[in-house]
Amino acid sequence: MIKKILRESGTMTDQLIKKGSDIVDFLTMKKIDFEKVIALSKLNDKEIIDPVALYNRLKRLSNDDWKRIIDLGEQTQTLGFNELSVIKTVFQKIKREENIDLKRLEIVDISIKKLKKFGVKY
Repeated sequence: MIKKILRESGTMTDQLIKKGSDIVDFLTMKKIDFEKVIALSKLNDKEIIDPVALYNRLKRLSNDDWKRIIDLGEQTQTLGFNELSVIKTVFQKIKREENIDLKRLEIVDISIKKLKKFGVKY
């Protein structure tokens, strides 16, 4: 269940975090070599993204920066409809200081990186 949630949204509840911590503690107590488990795993390594750092970076963007990102994405057609929708949603959630799931933060991060060639500072 933890693996599924991490794959799909990246957002875990306090209860799941506690359960994951209990599993790690149990494996440590049994002296399981984590490197061997990782080597046997069929999951591909994915870069670990710190959602707090990403959220804080996006929070520093001004309203004009957000509008410029959206306008550039639309005018240059560099960003698709879904990416623009996620950017607009994240912008609204940041203005209201609401929680944002990791998947959306990643989409906005990737989208803004696509616009760097147009001079978007991020």
